[in-house]
Amino acid sequence: TGVFKSTDSGATWKPANAGINPNSRVRGVAVARDGKAVFAGSGDGVYLSMDGGTSWTVALPKKDVHSVAAGPDGLVLAGTNGDGVLRSADGGTSWSIAGDLGSSLYVSAILVDPAEPSRVLVATDIGVKLSTDGGTSFTGALEGDAVSTPVRDPLRAGTLFASGRGGLYRSDDRGSSWLRT
Repeated sequence: TGVFKSTDSGATWKPANAGINPNSRVRGVAVARDGKAVFAGSGDGVYLSMDGGTSWTVALPKKDVHSVAAGPDGLVLAGTNGDGVLRSADGGTSWSIAGDLGSSLYVSAILVDPAEPSRVLVATDIGVKLSTDGGTSFTGALEGDAVSTPVRDPLRAGTLFASGRGGLYRSDDRGSSWLRT
């Protein structure tokens, strides 16, 4: 477990864990758009590296983080098991509960739209939630099914897929609505 780093396009990988609890399981990694900050979500919270993963400090302690995403202008979102989504607007210095999701959700994935970074999809144990304001508020986009990581179709802009207990879902409008395929 931990963070691994490649400097040769993935041909080789080396551990990059200085400062991360050796007993912690890292579940998600996100790189800020400016490429300077790297965030690692773990069972201990969120770790932050400002030197490309050489060293890490705790940015969000004592939370069971399962996913992490970084947007523009210091936006960082951490999806947890039992605490919903936590949001930082200042690069991980301070955190608050994101939107109106409720705090008991298990959040498996967070996806920030690269074309419109204020558009955020959150995959949860009760469906997919959509924010159009950078995680300040959310609405239900796909309700009633535990959904895993939504992924973008690289050949069709605006098309996403997500798997759930009820099957495979598809969105052709950047996550606003979903149909089971």
